[in-house]
Amino acid sequence: MILRETKLNELPDNYSPLPQTGLLQETFCNYHFISRVTIASLSSTVLLTYVNVSPILIMGQLGFDREGYSSVIAVTSLISMIASFLAPFALKHVKENTLMLATQGIFALVAIMLSLVKVLNLGFEWSLLCFGLICVAFAMGYGVTMNQALSLIHVAQASPAPLWE
Repeated sequence: MILRETKLNELPDNYSPLPQTGLLQETFCNYHFISRVTIASLSSTVLLTYVNVSPILIMGQLGFDREGYSSVIAVTSLISMIASFLAPFALKHVKENTLMLATQGIFALVAIMLSLVKVLNLGFEWSLLCFGLICVAFAMGYGVTMNQALSLIHVAQASPAPLWE
């Protein structure tokens, strides 16, 4: 089978890299965009906080050695990858908003569970479960949230050129 060239050698006369209509009507200051970017920023903050304090939590408070810490990080990374790969399959069965709300609910559940683990002095297994749930919530929710945030933005505004003009 021979592949045909699909790229045009020359651009049409009426080609413009920026759409001429509606460019000035769009804005980044709308509720949908700002709410989704805020949600994505908060979920990134949760994950990065976990990554930064995990050595203190896992080795310092839970008493794991370096090998145990490496194992926990490897398992949570595996959980994140599996959740990321399962997100498209989940989206076949539930809507984007439902998945996004579910991941936010998981973050809230983790906050409550970690508080209970500390107050009730529960075993380290509960902490490890919470770490895994943080990874699942971020991996499944971040892509959906950013997709929703950028869904109303046209390609022209996603490039830096309109910002400087």
